[in-house]
Amino acid sequence: MTTIIEIHVEELHLDGVPSGDRGLIVDAVSRALTGVVTRPDGVPEARIASRRIGRLGATTAPFAPGTLPEAAGASVARALSEGLRS
Repeated sequence: MTTIIEIHVEELHLDGVPSGDRGLIVDAVSRALTGVVTRPDGVPEARIASRRIGRLGATTAPFAPGTLPEAAGASVARALSEGLRS
């Protein structure tokens, strides 16, 4: 049986990020979160079985100015994944 996981990022505040990088960072966050939830140790099975995780609270994932969008997205995804594990 195949499990389908859908990730929807409704809102992501990226203070101080150039507008040209915002879409790239959002895409990177989505890719990184997909990796987190599909790893065996990523999200507890009971959490996935509940069908809907719901809204994650605000979190901070600081990254230095000039950080590549892929690295910034991975940083945000790591911060959000803590909320998925709890």
